[in-house]
Amino acid sequence: MSAEQLLAHANKLPTVPKVVHELMSSFQQEDVETARIAGLIETDPVISAKVLRLANSAYFHRSRSIGSISDAVMHLGFERVRNLVVGCGLIGSMQTPPGMDKPGFWRHAVFTAVASRELAKLGQKSASSETVEPEMAFAAGIIYPVGELLLRWAKPMELFQLDGCEPYCTPARAESERKIVGLDFASTSALLADHWKFPKELSDGLRAAGDPDNAEPFSPLGAIVAVGSVLAAASAIRMEPPVNGYTLNRVGIRIDQVWSLPPINELSNGLDTMLLES
Repeated sequence: MSAEQLLAHANKLPTVPKVVHELMSSFQQEDVETARIAGLIETDPVISAKVLRLANSAYFHRSRSIGSISDAVMHLGFERVRNLVVGCGLIGSMQTPPGMDKPGFWRHAVFTAVASRELAKLGQKSASSETVEPEMAFAAGIIYPVGELLLRWAKPMELFQLDGCEPYCTPARAESERKIVGLDFASTSALLADHWKFPKELSDGLRAAGDPDNAEPFSPLGAIVAVGSVLAAASAIRMEPPVNGYTLNRVGIRIDQVWSLPPINELSNGLDTMLLES
């Protein structure tokens, strides 16, 4: 199946909310005014209400309540609020094809985002020049699985057969999808990111994440998201993650640092459930 044929099924996925488009473009802006961003988020009352609920949740361990979007941006930081908007917007607007485990699918997306952020933080502490901004890693992680939805609309029976043997959105599943369909969820997510005019750094990272060690040029963001997805899958089924130490080394992360991380479901602290319910 070609990319053009696959994108013909994109009308099965609802339009990404305008506020998500606007905030994704802000990754490329160095100076973003808090008031303008807060005003933009407030133009979508549904997403605003979800963000406020999440901002006051246990996930952020706040000692005081947050009563407005401006408050949320000020106390949580623009990057975190932006990622809450992206998460709410995607989960709220994307249709899950018949036969898919919607809670399990989006739980994997959130776990991947959380794991990717933690890995990016570890990378920043190293002397490596291949560092990734943690909130960019989180955003890429939560967008990373979306291509799976489009693939499932296009080839439902073929991919349904993989569900019992390959967890969602791991490098092993990407390899199987390439053999069956000719494309994988990672390259499909990148196609959608390009289609939605998301930042090029993000779509390039998504494209590389399906096979990070063979991507040319090497993408630190793709490597981190690929490992994050493995940690997320292992956390969901409670197994030791088959982490690729070579991939980690390329972004300045030691494998013992990964083993010392708390379980991803604990780091998520219920964020997956709150996003699904919000």
